Amino acid sequence: MLATVLQQFWLTQSIKLLAAEKRRAVDHQYGLILNKLQTQTRRHQAMSKVALGVAALTATRTEFDLLKESVKLLREELGIDRVGTFLIEHKASRYHGIFGTDDQGCYRDESNDYYPYTQLDPRFLSVLSNPNSWFHLVTDITLYHLQQPIGHGWNAMVVLRNESLEPLGWIAMDNLLTQKPFDNDIQEALEVFAKTVSRILVEIRHNNRVRMISQALQLMSQARNSLEICRQAVEISVSQLDIDRIGIFLPCDTDPDLLLGTYGVDTDGVIREESYFSMPYPKTPLFDQAYANPNTLVLMNDVPLWHDRKIVGHGWNAAIALSVDNQLIALICADNLLRQRLLSEHQHELIQLFTRNFGEMLARLRGQEKLEKLNKTLEERITERTKELQSLNQRLAQAARTDSLTQLYNRRAYEEFIQECWQTHQGQLPITLAVMDLDGFKAVNDQLGHQVGDEVLRLFSNLLRETFHHPSVRIARLGGDEFAVIMSDREPPSHLALLAQIITEFELKTAQRFQDLSVSIGAASVVPNAEMNTDSFFSLADQALYQAKASGKKQLVVYPLAQNDPAWMINL
Repeated sequence: MLATVLQQFWLTQSIKLLAAEKRRAVDHQYGLILNKLQTQTRRHQAMSKVALGVAALTATRTEFDLLKESVKLLREELGIDRVGTFLIEHKASRYHGIFGTDDQGCYRDESNDYYPYTQLDPRFLSVLSNPNSWFHLVTDITLYHLQQPIGHGWNAMVVLRNESLEPLGWIAMDNLLTQKPFDNDIQEALEVFAKTVSRILVEIRHNNRVRMISQALQLMSQARNSLEICRQAVEISVSQLDIDRIGIFLPCDTDPDLLLGTYGVDTDGVIREESYFSMPYPKTPLFDQAYANPNTLVLMNDVPLWHDRKIVGHGWNAAIALSVDNQLIALICADNLLRQRLLSEHQHELIQLFTRNFGEMLARLRGQEKLEKLNKTLEERITERTKELQSLNQRLAQAARTDSLTQLYNRRAYEEFIQECWQTHQGQLPITLAVMDLDGFKAVNDQLGHQVGDEVLRLFSNLLRETFHHPSVRIARLGGDEFAVIMSDREPPSHLALLAQIITEFELKTAQRFQDLSVSIGAASVVPNAEMNTDSFFSLADQALYQAKASGKKQLVVYPLAQNDPAWMINL
């Protein structure tokens, strides 16, 4: 009986123990479920807060405002002690702050705080270089403010990346103020937040670049020549499109098989004028595609990169053949030699947009230059032709006023000169007119022929030129063997010696060959006045010549200044 009671007792106790164990198991499982639910709740709450905050972030228009609101959202909604935002300057190998929290938990503008890239903790550098990493946490690390240590705690980074997963910057967080441990339940929300901020940041930069490119294109529209607009295009490509190297080549106007350099970027990243450079049209798969698809950016990865006909590295190489009306106006080449960065989708779109507008402006400018060059050439030809016509007219005018045999002035020129002198010397200084006639010339012509006669006339003409070389003296052949000399550069008496010298010199030059050949001269000197004219003036000199020939020839007869005074004669 007792045994039965004990057996029943232990059976009852075993049942109770088994039930308690099951209850504990159930309670444990229930506790795990509660923890999971609480974790999911916290994650959901964090995600909800991020989602609500993102709506405000999308309304920002500048990088500063975006990152400022990001800092406030993480602190005020997710309860993080300190938050700071940083952007990377790849070309300068540094990073700088934007907006953050100081060591007292106060917000501050940190846009003037710059740091060398090498100062960053290697663990964080490794995260930045890993395109698949968006979040990193170090649980025990020295905390800093303005490069000064201020405590210990955990430090976390969420990375901001572009569409090519290249790092743009990061958001830093720590627990300096409260020393609360990091809440792992918000990590997923932080990663989503970082990706969202990255997308907005890329969009803001894209919009800013579009605006800056629009402004730059307006500036480029004022370029004076194609070389200047190419320089501006290279500068904008480097500063606004973030391209490592770019070069622009133009078709040669004088050689259809050549391209000429304009401006480009060298292997050190320096923009240089390259107008010295020329090359045949490149024939490679890259450029063949560019020629076949004008106005379209063609890209090839992992290809040799060139500079001045030498391979200087490997990377992506891009080309675009700008064409207007099926005519190539420029060939643009670009690569990533300096930083080896991938070409993002945004960059690709911006390059297409920019080069399309650049091509249109360049085409207009090149057309203007060609038109100006054509006009200039036409003007030069017109000027040259005008000069030729003027020269021809001058020669014709000179020929019309020149005696063809002696190359002295003819009677027509004499009439012009005597009228000019008469007008310019009215009531002033006297002018002297000497009329000459060769004695015995008809006999030479008749006996020895006209050829010898022409020789005598040329000899006498040369003698006149040698004697009267002052620029104001005019010598003319009036016809046959009659000559005239107009003198206005000195007083009349000073002319007498020269006139007398003519008679003597001519006799010396002809005496051996021609015995009866001499010259008679009649001269008159008057001050031009209204009571006389050039015809009456010539009559005085002609009368003096007649008197010289009538008095035995080889004589100089000169009328005095007073018309009524008798003429005086020099008998040589």
